Amino acid sequence: MAKLLKLRRGTTSQHGSFTGAEGEVTVDTDKETLVVHDGSTAGGHAVAAEDMANVSSANIVGRLGTGSVVKAKLEADIIDGTKLADDAVNSEHIAAGAVDLEHMSSESVDEDNLYISNAGSNGQFLQKQSGNTGGLTWATVASTAADFTVTANNATNETVYPIFVDGATGAQGAESDTGLNYNPSTGNLTSTNFTGALTGNADTATTAATAALLAQARTIGGVSFNGSANINLPGVNAGGNQNTSGNAATATQLATARNIGGVAFNGSANIDLPGVNTAGNQNTSGSSGSCSGNAATASSVSGSQTGITAVGSLSSLYTTGPQRQAIKNISGTSIYGTWGNYWYFTVSSNITISFSSIPSDSYAMVLEIDHNGGSITWPSSVKWNGDAAPTLTTGKTHQFYFHTRNSGSRWRGAALVDYVD
Repeated sequence: MAKLLKLRRGTTSQHGSFTGAEGEVTVDTDKETLVVHDGSTAGGHAVAAEDMANVSSANIVGRLGTGSVVKAKLEADIIDGTKLADDAVNSEHIAAGAVDLEHMSSESVDEDNLYISNAGSNGQFLQKQSGNTGGLTWATVASTAADFTVTANNATNETVYPIFVDGATGAQGAESDTGLNYNPSTGNLTSTNFTGALTGNADTATTAATAALLAQARTIGGVSFNGSANINLPGVNAGGNQNTSGNAATATQLATARNIGGVAFNGSANIDLPGVNTAGNQNTSGSSGSCSGNAATASSVSGSQTGITAVGSLSSLYTTGPQRQAIKNISGTSIYGTWGNYWYFTVSSNITISFSSIPSDSYAMVLEIDHNGGSITWPSSVKWNGDAAPTLTTGKTHQFYFHTRNSGSRWRGAALVDYVD
């Protein structure tokens, strides 16, 4: 009668805390494999299953030496895609040079062995599949460059280079030139030279180095100039005259010396004039037709003098003929003392007279009025004889005399009234 042999058994966890006798064999019910014990190791030593299911890949790699697995020990097609997990063979598991042409059979890498998502045709190229599908796809070479996205760069402080092509049309290679660059931060376009017409203002330019003509001809000394040829200026390098009125602001010397008060002067140094700022005399015969201002240090003037408009302060004035003054005809109601001493105007309605710009110290004047109508109001600073203004008859002519000795603060007035004109 057959005998049945049963061995002690338990789970993998139970084996972990069990130390069997030396030579004892037990069964791991989880791994479905035998465990051999040595009398000292807890859990014992599991025996590998026929399909190696209970052996980790790390243990297998650790047990394999150089040359342990060679082509001679592998059956044909023993390792194929069905026996390799995803990413089981990748670059980190392949030594440099391990896969080269001599280790690859003819056509081992071809279109049939690549993951390509579409059918190709002549002239196409392989490119990475778009999206998350992975693999490759056949694509057609574009006859012209594809569009590309341009973004604005207005402020970055960097040097960029414009792109050029060799021809106006057709397939061209892109080129740049380090001699022509642009900085978006400063807005400066830099090059060695610029040739051709420019529109606008070159705010800081001093010369147009390569310009042949001015965009707009200009007149120089009365001669048109556009830069195309040299020109001659009358009175400069050709016969004729130039209008040189005005000042030569930076001239230091006259081309021809001139006499001033009998002393030669060319502008190179100051000069002294006898009788003016040094000892001597000046010939002052004749008339001074349009002198104005004060002769500050003069003590006397002899001879005939006409057209003098002001003499400043005089200690005395002696004349052999009459002193005359033009009559000032008033159009308003103000009398300006600096204008003269004899005034005349016509009154036809009520008015108020005022005195202005009275010279310092003593001043006197005569006022004649043709009284056709209205009343006259005098300044409050005028005091009349008997402290009452004269009564005036309409249709008559009146004369008034006014004098002040304190620059117009107080006036004394007198009147001769009711003249028949």
